[in-house]
Amino acid sequence: MKSKILEQMIKDRIEITKDCEYFTKRENFLIVKFKNENEFKIEYFCEKCGNQEIKTVSKKPKLFSCSKCNKIFEVVPLRKK
Repeated sequence: MKSKILEQMIKDRIEITKDCEYFTKRENFLIVKFKNENEFKIEYFCEKCGNQEIKTVSKKPKLFSCSKCNKIFEVVPLRKK
């Protein structure tokens, strides 16, 4: 269950960023793809602890782990909002 602080942080981040192009939620990761001056930035939030420091575990399938709580997640291609 995600915390209210993290929920608000994510909500604020999406609302502040008007150029939010993609949004998807998979397992305990919220993945937001922002468009900023012709560049795309993908941000990962671990919903378990709110950490944004993510380590790559494997490339196929795309597995990441949270550097704080070490939970492993699979990331799938982003879908348009």
